[in-house]
Amino acid sequence: MDGRRAERGVQQLPTLALGPVSAFADGSNPYAFTGVAIPEVYAQAMVDYMADQGFETLAIGYTGDDLYGETGHEATLAAAKEAGIDVVVDEAYDQTGTDFSPLVSKVKAAAPDGFLVWGAGPAPVIITKQMEGSGIPLLMTGAQASQLYAEPAGSAGEGVTMTSSIAVPGRELPAGPLKDVVDGFADPWVEANGSYPPQFAFDGATGVQLLVAAIEEAGSADREKVRDALEGLDELTPTGRFTFSSDDHAGLDTDAVAIVTITDGDFKTTEYSLARFQTDLPK
Repeated sequence: MDGRRAERGVQQLPTLALGPVSAFADGSNPYAFTGVAIPEVYAQAMVDYMADQGFETLAIGYTGDDLYGETGHEATLAAAKEAGIDVVVDEAYDQTGTDFSPLVSKVKAAAPDGFLVWGAGPAPVIITKQMEGSGIPLLMTGAQASQLYAEPAGSAGEGVTMTSSIAVPGRELPAGPLKDVVDGFADPWVEANGSYPPQFAFDGATGVQLLVAAIEEAGSADREKVRDALEGLDELTPTGRFTFSSDDHAGLDTDAVAIVTITDGDFKTTEYSLARFQTDLPK
């Protein structure tokens, strides 16, 4: 392969990320798109929920050495300021740590209306266990909307509230186009696996659907035609309606995010989101 073809293969191949890559969102890379909600969307959705619930103070713990935690943290600060919510603890933590007592002690001493954790992996589970019994509402992000968090968190995870893809509480969605699309993926999954699909399975299904829709729209697998089709795509998927454009390669807004609470080890929709489902669902 010559240099020109190698460069083309790296830089001009349509790419759909199944992780929340905020750098792809503005279309500055014409070939890069996201197939999941980005941290800024999750942050706004969570702050909207907190404002609705009357939160006046908030503590934030975030991973200071990865883009997910840093981006979500910055977006939360901006949204909280706009909503008039006072951030009383704002501290980065080492995501490889195994004891978060100093952070937890600061949060308990500040006694905020809620404690929001931005991070992935084992650390949020450990923080959850160390916060158990504190009486301070614990809030998580879409990274925890999976049994990979709920199972190891165990009893400490009961009552934890988090953002999630709209598909996670799919069983509680009202009848309509979105419910039909969610069930179209979830029902065969349940039949094959005996459990409801996790968020990451829905994400994968959405990614495949978006690429198939782009190829069909392009009438070709030619990378330039597929890229052009992706950028003009308007597609209802299990995780929401994606409407990409030249300056929006993220494609999702807060209507694609649910607020759920762990109840008996499962993810149940909050009353807040149940009310929103009646008037504010992707169609």
